[in-house]
Amino acid sequence: MTREDKSGIARLREEIDEANEKILELLNDRAALTEKVREYKVAHGLALFDPVREARQMEGLLLKNRGPLSAQGAEMIFKEIFRASLSQMETATDEQLLVKVRGKRPRGVDVGGVTIGGGKPVIIAGPCAVEHQDSMNEVAATLKKLGVDFIRGGAFKPRTSPYSFQGLGEEGLEYLAEARQAHSDALAETLATREELDRERGALNARELELAEHRRVQADLEAHL
Repeated sequence: MTREDKSGIARLREEIDEANEKILELLNDRAALTEKVREYKVAHGLALFDPVREARQMEGLLLKNRGPLSAQGAEMIFKEIFRASLSQMETATDEQLLVKVRGKRPRGVDVGGVTIGGGKPVIIAGPCAVEHQDSMNEVAATLKKLGVDFIRGGAFKPRTSPYSFQGLGEEGLEYLAEARQAHSDALAETLATREELDRERGALNARELELAEHRRVQADLEAHL
């Protein structure tokens, strides 16, 4: 490589360094805006993660991308940016939610006889789906021996296909409750309210919408190529 070639590559590298610094500055500006969004959402009781909003952002960005950065590259970069922003909001919120008493020691909350937040780890375990009473009793007995604090299990399993297993519903909740009662000296049960179940279904539907929009964006991009 000639001296002139080295000088040329040096200039290009300097331009890349300058571009990196500008990108970093913009990312910090975005992080500051993200914190304001987090404060607003926390104050108004809104979920930190909005999959529909994220999908629409991604769709708009990919359609505006004119290269030379590929659509795949742009999507990968912004996915990381979105992930970092969510992590930033969750971390800041977790720090604010840490309730402390005099002496800066965390205050525990009693849930079914188990203290959560008192400085001792709390373990919640159980199957993804509640299917049989016998299996739930067996799981509960095993968890009791292992010293697990809470038993959990999915009774409602929303699926996109009507032919897929949808969960046992309220019957599954009864199985879970019976398993807990049989081993109540060691386990507390976690049951969702109807409102919580509706929110879970809504989150799943939002995720399905996000995936559907993502597929549509991909189709639009392929049509443009």
